[in-house]
Amino acid sequence: MRNFFGRFRVKLIISFIGVVAIVCLVSGVFAFHYASNFAINSIRGNLIEIAQIAASGVDADKLLSIPLDVSGSHSAAYRQIEEGLSLVQSKAPSVKYIYIFRKDEVKRDTLRFVLDVDIDGEGAGNTARPGDEYDASNFPELLKGFVSPSADMAVTSDAWGQFLSGYAPIRDRGGMSVAVLGVDMKAKDVRQIEAGVKRHLLLSLALGIILSLMFAYFLSGGMSYKVMALKEGFQRVATGDLEYSVKIKGNDELSELAVYFNKMSVDLKQYIARLQKTTSDKERLLSELNIAKNIQQGFLPDSMPAMPGVDISAVTVPAMTVGGDFYDFILIDDNRVGIVIADVSGKGVPAALFAALSRAIIRSNASLFDSPHMMVEHANARLLELSRSSMFETFFYAVLDTAHMTFSYANAGHNPPFVLSAPSMEAILLKAQTMPIGIRPGMGIETKTRVINRQDMIVLYTDGVTESRNIKNEEYGVGRLVKILQENASMGSNDIINKIKEDIRIFARGKEQHDDITLVVVKVV
Repeated sequence: MRNFFGRFRVKLIISFIGVVAIVCLVSGVFAFHYASNFAINSIRGNLIEIAQIAASGVDADKLLSIPLDVSGSHSAAYRQIEEGLSLVQSKAPSVKYIYIFRKDEVKRDTLRFVLDVDIDGEGAGNTARPGDEYDASNFPELLKGFVSPSADMAVTSDAWGQFLSGYAPIRDRGGMSVAVLGVDMKAKDVRQIEAGVKRHLLLSLALGIILSLMFAYFLSGGMSYKVMALKEGFQRVATGDLEYSVKIKGNDELSELAVYFNKMSVDLKQYIARLQKTTSDKERLLSELNIAKNIQQGFLPDSMPAMPGVDISAVTVPAMTVGGDFYDFILIDDNRVGIVIADVSGKGVPAALFAALSRAIIRSNASLFDSPHMMVEHANARLLELSRSSMFETFFYAVLDTAHMTFSYANAGHNPPFVLSAPSMEAILLKAQTMPIGIRPGMGIETKTRVINRQDMIVLYTDGVTESRNIKNEEYGVGRLVKILQENASMGSNDIINKIKEDIRIFARGKEQHDDITLVVVKVV
């Protein structure tokens, strides 16, 4: 049973039945309302027409001559008018009563019977006599009938029963209204007419539903066949049969979908072939990148310089598999060590190759130059000589002398490092800056020297540290870096670096690292 109701065609038929039922329900409510109004309005129109015909045959002068008392019903004028109205009533069997009212000259909304005709005798003993009063306060259409033809909006009730009535004015020769003539139709007759209209409406709705369901059945058959054909196609393709094609005839959307499906199978086959080749190329590239990463990691120092009175740590975190940041330590003698930090323009493999070239130049020539600025000038000249690319790098080279407690340095366009001077740990920028290396010869750079004290801390970094951004696009900044250093100045250099890395990770949570991050921390202990 569950599988039966789960079939597409069954669901389609049930859905169609539901839509038809809702439409029929809504339209039925409006149709019944319309039918009721139509039936009432049709009856009202007929009653008004009968009232007008009857009123046109009444002689106003004779009517006014009828006394409004018991003797009035015996007058000749009464009998003549009664005969005429009886003839009208015999021609309109749906009419139960025909009567005529005149207004009471004293009482407001009170009318007086002039004549009351009951041709079939059902009202015998209850027929009104001339002069009898009638309270018309609850019958606005009756009062309106003195002015123009009118009819009750719905069935009304009085002492004679429930009726739907129509009215027409009786006018004298001068055109003045002197009385109103009314005709009554029994409520049961009105409801019979309404019921007849509604029966016809119900039959029409039932026929419409039956035809709709027949149409849904035949329509769903064609649609379900096409859907099942498409389902078969998807199942075959899902199992890897990309040669399968769906055969559906027609010009509708499902037929068009079959054409797209067959095209998709061909495109998918071609795409898988390209994807296999791309995957193979990507795997080869990833393998080469991992090799490059291992080679680049091998360029970095295996360990930190072991010099008495100095605690040194460093780290680099590439934004990609390989990066353009690097640091290095070159032991010149027992008391002097060369410290390098650099940031190559760009990222990835080209930046890593340029960084490798720079490091090789510095490594092979650092011992030949006494002053940092000479080392930087030489590195710039060699890069311009050996490199054919338009790449450049910011470069900071310093010599730490523990015998004389000095820190000599030259800065080629790099972020100015700073010293946290003990005991206040005030951050002092090492400003000595010119253009990056690899742009043009003749840099005009100079060496600057700063005396260092015990407990001082020297911090070198690349812009990937201070320009790290969070999801609000805010930068980490030098101020935040200085603050984390000051708060953890009592720790060892490696612990300080770990604190900075963790603080950057928390700050930039949710934002991808966009640049290489490199840090060197030197503590004089």
